Amino acid sequence: GATPLHLATNNRHLNVVQYLNHHFYPTKYLHAKTFLSVDSYVNVVLLGNPGAGKSTLAQVIIQTSSGIRLFGRFQKVEGVVLHTAGIVPTRIEHQRLGNIILHDLAGQSEYYSSHIAVLENLLQDYPAVFINFVNLCEEEFLTSLHKWITVIENVSQNVSSPCHVVTVASHVDMITPNAFLRVKEEISVVLSSRLDGRNVINVGVVGLDCRKCGGGEFSSFIITLSKSCQAFRSANSIKTSLYCRMLYTFLEKEKKTVLRVDELCHLLANTDVLGNYYIPQEQDDVLETLSSLHSTCLIIFLKNNHTPGNSWLIVDKRVLLADVNGVLFAPKT
Repeated sequence: GATPLHLATNNRHLNVVQYLNHHFYPTKYLHAKTFLSVDSYVNVVLLGNPGAGKSTLAQVIIQTSSGIRLFGRFQKVEGVVLHTAGIVPTRIEHQRLGNIILHDLAGQSEYYSSHIAVLENLLQDYPAVFINFVNLCEEEFLTSLHKWITVIENVSQNVSSPCHVVTVASHVDMITPNAFLRVKEEISVVLSSRLDGRNVINVGVVGLDCRKCGGGEFSSFIITLSKSCQAFRSANSIKTSLYCRMLYTFLEKEKKTVLRVDELCHLLANTDVLGNYYIPQEQDDVLETLSSLHSTCLIIFLKNNHTPGNSWLIVDKRVLLADVNGVLFAPKT
């Protein structure tokens, strides 16, 4: 015969999940932590001067997410959007790197102040892997290297654990192999003298033609980056609750990009919309869940301490980092 649970779930007047959610809300489990997919994302930040190849390499990483191409060294990436505006964040499920959030930073000086503000916020709870680009076509590439190391050092002063830096010597195809060896030694000397390992760790220098979708150089880069990503996941002490995962899945399903907390609470109170998602609906619990979800860097939560209901939740980070910042701080020319 039918079990009691079967009868309950088939009663058109009763939804068991909704009933438990409203009448037996287990607040003691709100703080229960476990390692979930939302905790597995590692922040990867691409920075360097304009034209260094950041957006090109970002596109290669995206296009090789299902695996490095067999003859990739003979193929050049397509679909690269030049002249990055602000910061372009991309969430990627990569076969070799795991779950990462790629942040492609515009290189123009007009963006520096906004970049620093965003990066300091990004590093509040969790370190990042920086990919620092050195354009070998520039005569003063070591000056550029020093400049971006200073940026990394400044934003990493209060990290909970050291950030990693992978230095990409881009446009390596423009010089001879022997010349690259000399350049690599010069870069390594600078990195050794500047990075002490307390807040930032140097994990290597890789020469790349950023346009290529494979080859030995790209494979070496992916291996180096993968080790850093895995090291961060292994050391990750931040665990979010199951509610974080459910709330993030719900927001994605509803295709929400930007909304206020009071709008979200109103949405969660609508049982027809909520369905079988088991999510806290009291404002204080929603605020706590959003703060925890913010620590994963999958969303941006701008909390208003005076009027919590007017706090802003940005699910699609591009809206703020690329669309808004990209316009506000764009170069005049």
